[in-house]
Amino acid sequence: MAASVPWRVLTLVWWGLSWWFLFKPGSGEPPPFEHYDKLGHFLLFFVQGLLLVPAWRARAWQLMSALALWAVLSELAQGAFTADRMADPFDALADMAGGACALALWWAVLGRSGKLLSFIGR
Repeated sequence: MAASVPWRVLTLVWWGLSWWFLFKPGSGEPPPFEHYDKLGHFLLFFVQGLLLVPAWRARAWQLMSALALWAVLSELAQGAFTADRMADPFDALADMAGGACALALWWAVLGRSGKLLSFIGR
């Protein structure tokens, strides 16, 4: 159990930083390329998904459910509590895609070979 504590701290720190990015006011500048914001959403949730596996050691469907719930709730909160942002279902889809890709990466690189359990300290 102690091996997961640093991972949990990193996960919570990243989650807090993600909330800051999701709720900070827009710069007003045009994005560098089309769908730039979708890439940002994807990457935020990709990293969160990478951190969740060793932090909580839950089943993939549980982690993906948590990421999907967070994606939807964060979009609803953006729409409700920010003046210059709106809830965008495509942002939530980009969030979920990032999380799903992170979980798939864990499975593909470490999970199938049995190295995942030793890597995360089980």
